Amino acid sequence: MKAIETHYAGCRFRSRLEARWAFFMDLMDVRWEYEHEGWELPSGRYLPDFRLPHAKVHLEIKGETPTQREVNLALELASEACVDGWRYRMLAGGIPRSPSPVPGKPGIAAVPCFSAMTEYVPIQDMKPIGAAPKDQQGIQQTPEGFAVGPTSYRGIPLEHWRLRKSFWTAEGWTNTDLAAALTKARSARFEHGEAPQ
Repeated sequence: MKAIETHYAGCRFRSRLEARWAFFMDLMDVRWEYEHEGWELPSGRYLPDFRLPHAKVHLEIKGETPTQREVNLALELASEACVDGWRYRMLAGGIPRSPSPVPGKPGIAAVPCFSAMTEYVPIQDMKPIGAAPKDQQGIQQTPEGFAVGPTSYRGIPLEHWRLRKSFWTAEGWTNTDLAAALTKARSARFEHGEAPQ
């Protein structure tokens, strides 16, 4: 199924979902740049959907759970970009109906996401996520997200990288503002040249 190309804020988005997340970021005063720069990575070329320059984050939007190749590219980009202090986040699925409470942080509301982390995952905690090409045998799904084993990068020792379940929050985001922005973004209309309000 082909996503509907959508125009918003002077950009031509590849999907309605990307445009709705851009609208959400505008509502929350998060500065964004769409498809700012592509990367040549070991697994191929990768053009992240958004770059958030103030937060130093590469942000990817996925309508569904990412594929093994998408996980591989995400972790490779995170490992390249972290040298310059940049981080990586992936929003998978639709826009949530309400903010999520962050465990261990009362009063903090956030948007669920995947974050690329450099945290060790013991091999015994990894579970295969289906047939993978021979050079991607190390990609595994864990209860917390996705991880890579040492064979994933053709000898590059990145077994500590994970794309794990996490949260996207920012200073100054209140639960009320975040809930209102998620509702507006989820219901934003772009048909017939409409601009979301």
